[in-house]
Amino acid sequence: MAREEISTLLLLMLLVPADLQEGCEGGLCYPSLGDLMVGRAAQLSASSTCGLNGPQNYCILGYLEEEQKCFTCDSRSPYNRHNNHYSHQIENVITTFEPERKMKWWQSENGVQQVSIQLDLETVFQFSHLVLTFKSFRPAAMLVERSKDFGRTWKVFRYFAADCANDFPRVSEGLAESIDDLICDSRYSRPEPSTDGEVVLKALDPNFHIDDPYDPIIQDLITMTNLRVNFTRLFTLGDNLLGRRRRNPQDKYYYALYEMVVRGSCFCNGHASQCMPVYSTRGDTFSEPGMVHGRCMCQHNTMGNNCEKCQDFYNDAPWRPAGNNDPYVCKKCNCNGHSEQCHFDMNHYIATGQVSGGVCDNCRNNRVGAQCEHCQPRYYRDPQRSVQDPAACVPCACHPAGSVEGGLCDPVTGRCMCKQNVEGERCDQCKLGFYGLSQEDQSGCQRCRCNFLGTKRTSPCDQTTGQCICEHFAHGPECDQCVPGYWGLGNTVYGCLPCDCDIGGAFSTECSSVNGQCQCRANMIGLSCSEPAPGYFLAPLDFYLYEAENAAPLDTKCSSYLVRPTPSAITGPPVQKPSPPPYQPLEHTPAPSTLPRCDHYFRSRGYDFMFSDGKFVVVKHERHQARKRRQGQRNISLLPGSSHQIILKPYTPDVPVTWTGPGFVRLQDGAGLRFAITNVPLNLYYHLVIRYATEFTDDWTATVKIVPIGSYDENCPNNPSEKTMVLPSTRRAATLDPPVCLSSGVRYYVDITFEKRSNPDPYCGSRILIDSMGLIPKVESLPNFCTEEALAQYQQYQCVELISRAGEHTLPEVCEKLVASMSAYIHNGAIPCKCNRDGSFSSSCSKFGGQCDCKPNVIGRCCDTCAPLTYGFGPNGCSPCNCEPSGSKAEVCDYRTGQCPCHNKVTGRRCDQCLPGNYGFPNCRRCQCNGLAELCDPITGVCLNCKEHSTGPHCERCVEGYFGDPVSRDTCMPCQCPDVKGSGRFFARTCNKDPNSLVPSCECETGHQGLRCDVCVPGYYGNLLLPGARCKECPCNNNIDPRDGKACDAVTGECLRCLHNTHGPNCQTCRPGYYGNALLRDCRECVCDQLGTELTRCPLDGPCFCDAVTGQCPCRAGVVGVRCDQCEDGYWGLQSGCQPCNCNPQHALSNLCDKITGQCPCEQGYGGKQCGECAENHFGNPDIQCISCDCNMEGTVHPGCDPYTGECMCRPGVSGIFCDECAPGHDPVFPACEPCHTCFLLWEKKVTDITQATTAMLSLIPRPGTVPGDTRLHKRLQELNEKLKNLTSMLGHDQNELDTIEQLLKQIRNTTDTIDPNIIIIDPSQVLNTEIDNIRYEFKRLLDNLERKIKEGPKLDLKALNDTLKKIRKLHADFMKDEEKVKEANGIVEASRQTRQDTKRELAKCQQRPLDVLEKKVKALNVAQLNEEICGAPGDVECEKAKCGGALCGKCGGPSCTGSLPVSENTLSTAEKTEKGLLELLSNLTEAETKIKEVKNINEGIKDKAQDMMNKIINSKNTFEKDKNNIKNLIIRVREYLTADTMEPEDIDTLATAVLDIQLPSSPDEIKKMILDIQNILSNFTHFKEDLRPLQYQAGLAKEMKQKADEILNSTKQIDISEIKKNLNDTAQLQGKIMQGLNEAEDNKDVASKKLKQTTAKLNNVEDNLNSAPTKKLLNDIEALKNKTAMNQAQAAEAKAAADAALDSAADASEGLMEVIEQFKNLTEKNRTQGANEVANERLNNIKTEAENMAKDIEDKLNEIEVLEKRIQDSAQNKERKMKELEELRLKAEGLNDYIAEKVEHYFLCTT
Repeated sequence: MAREEISTLLLLMLLVPADLQEGCEGGLCYPSLGDLMVGRAAQLSASSTCGLNGPQNYCILGYLEEEQKCFTCDSRSPYNRHNNHYSHQIENVITTFEPERKMKWWQSENGVQQVSIQLDLETVFQFSHLVLTFKSFRPAAMLVERSKDFGRTWKVFRYFAADCANDFPRVSEGLAESIDDLICDSRYSRPEPSTDGEVVLKALDPNFHIDDPYDPIIQDLITMTNLRVNFTRLFTLGDNLLGRRRRNPQDKYYYALYEMVVRGSCFCNGHASQCMPVYSTRGDTFSEPGMVHGRCMCQHNTMGNNCEKCQDFYNDAPWRPAGNNDPYVCKKCNCNGHSEQCHFDMNHYIATGQVSGGVCDNCRNNRVGAQCEHCQPRYYRDPQRSVQDPAACVPCACHPAGSVEGGLCDPVTGRCMCKQNVEGERCDQCKLGFYGLSQEDQSGCQRCRCNFLGTKRTSPCDQTTGQCICEHFAHGPECDQCVPGYWGLGNTVYGCLPCDCDIGGAFSTECSSVNGQCQCRANMIGLSCSEPAPGYFLAPLDFYLYEAENAAPLDTKCSSYLVRPTPSAITGPPVQKPSPPPYQPLEHTPAPSTLPRCDHYFRSRGYDFMFSDGKFVVVKHERHQARKRRQGQRNISLLPGSSHQIILKPYTPDVPVTWTGPGFVRLQDGAGLRFAITNVPLNLYYHLVIRYATEFTDDWTATVKIVPIGSYDENCPNNPSEKTMVLPSTRRAATLDPPVCLSSGVRYYVDITFEKRSNPDPYCGSRILIDSMGLIPKVESLPNFCTEEALAQYQQYQCVELISRAGEHTLPEVCEKLVASMSAYIHNGAIPCKCNRDGSFSSSCSKFGGQCDCKPNVIGRCCDTCAPLTYGFGPNGCSPCNCEPSGSKAEVCDYRTGQCPCHNKVTGRRCDQCLPGNYGFPNCRRCQCNGLAELCDPITGVCLNCKEHSTGPHCERCVEGYFGDPVSRDTCMPCQCPDVKGSGRFFARTCNKDPNSLVPSCECETGHQGLRCDVCVPGYYGNLLLPGARCKECPCNNNIDPRDGKACDAVTGECLRCLHNTHGPNCQTCRPGYYGNALLRDCRECVCDQLGTELTRCPLDGPCFCDAVTGQCPCRAGVVGVRCDQCEDGYWGLQSGCQPCNCNPQHALSNLCDKITGQCPCEQGYGGKQCGECAENHFGNPDIQCISCDCNMEGTVHPGCDPYTGECMCRPGVSGIFCDECAPGHDPVFPACEPCHTCFLLWEKKVTDITQATTAMLSLIPRPGTVPGDTRLHKRLQELNEKLKNLTSMLGHDQNELDTIEQLLKQIRNTTDTIDPNIIIIDPSQVLNTEIDNIRYEFKRLLDNLERKIKEGPKLDLKALNDTLKKIRKLHADFMKDEEKVKEANGIVEASRQTRQDTKRELAKCQQRPLDVLEKKVKALNVAQLNEEICGAPGDVECEKAKCGGALCGKCGGPSCTGSLPVSENTLSTAEKTEKGLLELLSNLTEAETKIKEVKNINEGIKDKAQDMMNKIINSKNTFEKDKNNIKNLIIRVREYLTADTMEPEDIDTLATAVLDIQLPSSPDEIKKMILDIQNILSNFTHFKEDLRPLQYQAGLAKEMKQKADEILNSTKQIDISEIKKNLNDTAQLQGKIMQGLNEAEDNKDVASKKLKQTTAKLNNVEDNLNSAPTKKLLNDIEALKNKTAMNQAQAAEAKAAADAALDSAADASEGLMEVIEQFKNLTEKNRTQGANEVANERLNNIKTEAENMAKDIEDKLNEIEVLEKRIQDSAQNKERKMKELEELRLKAEGLNDYIAEKVEHYFLCTT
């Protein structure tokens, strides 16, 4: 059948006209398919063919006796059906559609197993499928191979075998997993049919979808050049096992093929629809019809046998196979008419954006380029000509020596392309800095051999000779050396710079000419030797400081005793301090009372007096104190009342320190101090400074006397006279005038006596506080140290007065720089820090001042002393004393131990607790412990460690196990319960003495009872005779009656009477037949379905046994469920033992059937219980196919149609092929088709007869008008016709009445059928009434028994009465419940009766077959099962015992029930909770979104502020730019004025003086005003002699401005540009913190707000600093520039020329220079003739130098502002980016919010 279909298809394709395959220019082309075998007999070969070498016999398998079985094969010549039909060559398999086609075939030799057939094609073809039609048996094993390289390599298409595992063991037998999967197919290797068997192979498996037909895998499958079929094993029907030769079984087995069809087409990549022969032949050469040729007739501008490439000159787009939507036509190249050849270049295609990939070859007309669009080298395109013009490319006109490649120019503009060092329009001159143009030089010119930093910028060297032209301050053949005094040529960008050696830090002003390094003093570093080395510092002016606390006290003019002297005053030495002394504040202390008379006695014996705590204390003199007094080294006391008292000043954080050292020395009027000076560094004059503080408004005087010890330097003479200085009360420091000269290496005593200046006090009661004395070197005494200008500034800024003030202060830059240089000069370098390792954090100190970084509470420059009121100097610093004020006598503590001085009964280091035996700090008092404890709690007074077995807060009671009364001194005695406590047999909590019997009674522990607690109570056990034993609760897991004394063994504790259905020695498990958790008293009876439970584990007459924990019943095979009440999946029929479903595996959807009916789920069209039959309304063989009958099921009877023929089986009253219309005699309304009345049949017959008769008569009646006189007959016929219509109408009207009668009759029949005369209706009310009567009878019997017992028994038993009363109440409750049940039962009975009647009526309507199914379902219903599924329990027990309720219990479900109702309720509750949680989550998300929006708004505000700040900076920048331009204009005007020919030296001198005297103010407005003033001065100097007075006025105005500038300068010294950078860095860091806060905004909103406030504050500070700091920095730079040393006359001329060159343009630089030099010579000549002095020239040089430096520095500062502006802009951009990220996060949060809201809505509505 398949062979015939294929032959027909081939024939049809051969007949298709050729024009149907054409016309594919707009899309994909499909060449026609054909048989590749046709016309290729010469290219077909077989490895074995019968009869090639001569006739050969072969036989066939046959079963008829008379049939010929053996034949001859002779294939020496081709087949001919007339004279050579025995030939079976291989070409016989080619399809020819000849008559008697099966008379020829190919046949192999007998018994040959390995045979191959090979088809060789002349080119690549596209393969579709292979069909082999066998005459013999199909091979038992074979394989098909293909080759794409003309047989060099082969790939297997597929394996075929009856036994794949044996023939091809390594090949998969299953279905292919991918389209190129190699498998073994067994479908085409079966023994039947024995002939005409086919083998079909498709190149592409139709089961796989192909997306890309040009995928390499697909192309590999469908393209080939050779095809080979290999037969590997014959099908022998077992004859290979027979070994008898005479039978020759191999003669019967061979391979024989009728046909071999190889379907395919020429392979054209979609670019051709027709093909032609591959090899060109003559026109008369025969071409066999139907032959598929292999050379494509290409379209789409393609070429090649397979259209595999583009045609020549069509390479502008890459070649591609044609697609369904795009044929990918090859595009023509565009060479602008200059070439006819091109090739495709992928890189060019990608570079042009996949627009053009064609690259033209062999361009003409001097053209190059991908499209010949460019000119060749040394040619350029004439812009007046088009691209296609052949003469558009013009030769270049370039100098051959200076241009690249001897004359190369730009191909577009024609501009010459010069060599590296050549320039000019024709490349004919060297660049600046090069010389010697030469064609041999690859760079064109040689570089000048000059140092460019030392040569003129306008012309470094001569362009012909290369001679260098040096810049100012440079010399040498190559201008590579600086003149002496300058440095930096080649190392800096500024050329030669003057040395800038520090006057104190360097030995001289000379520096290295290479790097500018000055010769530094010891420990000084830096280029200018102005910085100390690490670990060293430069001392301030007040470095030599001497604290008053360390000075020796001097005797006063008044008495030296501690008290005010009396007429009989006692003379003696001053009182010395005790150790440790108390601290006393600064307030005035009243004088103590008079000493007693016995003072002489004690003083004569070496004692002294001191005043302490309001009393005089006698103190023994110490030997070392006496020795110190003899040596003049006495200590100063801390005690009040003495003439010298140390006042300690504590250090408070954030409070400025206005003193030095630990504090002050409080001196009595007339007292003095001796300071020892041993460290004078250099022979100099020093200012002596005293720092002090007065207690009142009186002024004091200090008398100073300096006494040298030993010899002294004659160069520094000593003045022994006393000097007096005033100490005003309004100041804190005073300086001795004149300075004193001190020599280095000499020791001095400085004795200073302090006296009140006015209102002298004869009692010396006035006091003054002395802080320290200091020595400040006088800068004027240093020889050749600084210039007069620097000295004037030093005095102008009052550096000495600023330094003499105590406390931290910031010096002006002028003072600090000069003091630092002075320190390096005096000390010959820097001073070591010497930081204390324990007291400081590191060994480094501040560069100026030498202050080390001290640890907490450590003071001193070297961090070697504890601060006042601290102690314990060590690696962790010092600790505060923190003396408790209420317990200590003073705030000071011991500096080593930290011990504070305590009051009586107070102890502790801080004096913050009472002594042992006391409590109630600070009012310490003795402990109250009834004499039974020594110590108590120091705070509460609770006694500790009570003795004699007592306890309590005051030891007022006995401990447990003892009795007595400690308060009344009744000793605590041990209790005997039954033994003493601690013996191991003490079983009482405590014991008490009976006040009446005075006998102790035990209070037993839990579980014990008896007088001595030696018996266990019921429910407890224990062998109390054993040591350590106690009564323990019986381990029965709360499953016994604790009141039952026999519930457990009293000694061993074994449980004997377990309750709640438990058992075991500990009642720990449920008893057999019960399950659950015995520990929770939850043992329930096993509930097992006997139908599904093993019979031995659940007998009919006994209880069922289940798993004691889970309740799982032991199920039968195929049964599952905890109760074994349902069949396992794949089983059904629990009533009869679960049976396998056995669903048909081919037609059932699964093997899971209905567990009650056993019905399997069938595929469409199949039915039956096991899906092995055709379904209703289907017919056919279910093993093959079931076909739909298409019957109307409403009009058929079961099964709808005949299962074999498909004929519809209509029910009565229905007719039609598909049973879809009513039969005659029935109501035509389908599908009811009610039968008509019986009379209808009679009427129908009559009407039918009449109709037939009428029809016959009508055929006999001629047409009107044809017969004369037919009018009467026609009228009669019309009357008869009317009557017939009336009869028909009557029949229609009667039909409605018949329908009504028929309906009534049907209802009567249905009602009759519903009545069953044999049915028995049971009324359960009678049973309930009987139960109620029984209950009443039992109740009456109990009452009678009660009355009888009451009458009989004279003594009432209350317990029995209570029990009876409980039973009565229980019975009454049961009775009430039963009564309620009766009431409910009446309604239920009535409803049941009605339901029964309704059910019967419905059942009567059903057909017999559905009734059977329904009956089975009803029988399968189980009320217990329904109860369990719905409520969670079977409900087959009483309602009181049913935890999950049931149908009649009024409740359904419970906490631990698993029925559908409780589970639904729990699910509903969970859903409500989930809904509530989701709503809360939604609310939280909404709140978080609000917070994010708030933070976003705050960020927007910050962004706006930052933008405002940036705008202000831009405005400031613009202002500075304007000011810079004004300054430049001013400089130009000054230069022009100074270089004028009419300028005279007096004018220059006057102008220089005026400018130098001006001090630039600090504000921009004042700078502008100053510039305007200078401009006015310049404009007025035109007639300077007439305007001399206004000039003097301007000078005065300049002085006033100078004073104002000084004031502004002092107030703005703290501002520095580094603060701006620091604030910017802080801003950048805070930006990151802000983003981190945004990420945590939901949890850290407060933190984010705080950081935002900090950011705002810092931004404000940045804004303020930006408004003031650049001006301050500019002022400082201008002031620093004015401090430069004067330069000589030649340097001034060169500096002026350099300034002119920097300000003027480069074009006229040389001319301007010559002009300036000429003017300068004229000016110099005028100066000589007019006698100008050298000072005027120096000032002139200063003006020019300052103007140049001012312009340069202003530009540098503006550059810094631009850098700062850029950083702020970057910060703003960063903030913008962060804001975008925040916006993305907000969008994500909103999306998450919407998603959660959607899920909440779905859960709320129970949707998905």
